[in-house]
Order: sequence, then C-alpha cells, then structure tokens
Amino acid sequence: MRFSGCTVHLVDENVDHGPIILQACVPILPEDDEESLGNRILRYEHRAYPLALRLICEGKVRVDGKRAKLLLDNKEYQAIIRKLTCRGDEE
Repeated sequence: MRFSGCTVHLVDENVDHGPIILQACVPILPEDDEESLGNRILRYEHRAYPLALRLICEGKVRVDGKRAKLLLDNKEYQAIIRKLTCRGDEE
C-alpha cells in the first residue's frame, strides 16, 4: 500500500521545511488519479491547518531545537489521531 498526505510545520529559512506540528497520512487507492487523491488530501489539510493553529494559540506547541512538541494529554492526543487518520471509507 502506498501513502501520501500533508504536513503542517513552522516556517524556517528553508523551503517546505521547519519543525513539524501535525501530519495526516492518506492512502493512495488503486483507482486514484491526481484529482481524486488531491481532493482527499485537501480534506485532511482542511482539518490539520485549523487544528495546528488552535494548538499554537492555546500554547500547546513548544519548539525544542528543530522539533515541535505537542503538550497534550492522552485524550487530546487520541482525538487528534482520529481526526487526522484516513480510515479508507471516507470519500
């Protein structure tokens, strides 16, 4: 099985680089074309970006060197995983 997805990260001096805040993993289905895969990824981008901004605004993201750490309890962490995990039955 192959995967694609999206990443939300803080910006640094390099292109498409910086401490990662959130990532979503999306399967590449056998019948996918560029448009269908792009649309599926976009749905997860629409979940990840607002969520990352909320975490930053709530002070739940700490940058430690080149890494971003989420300051979450287990319940919050599990909710994020559910939100950013494609179950394959979502189209």
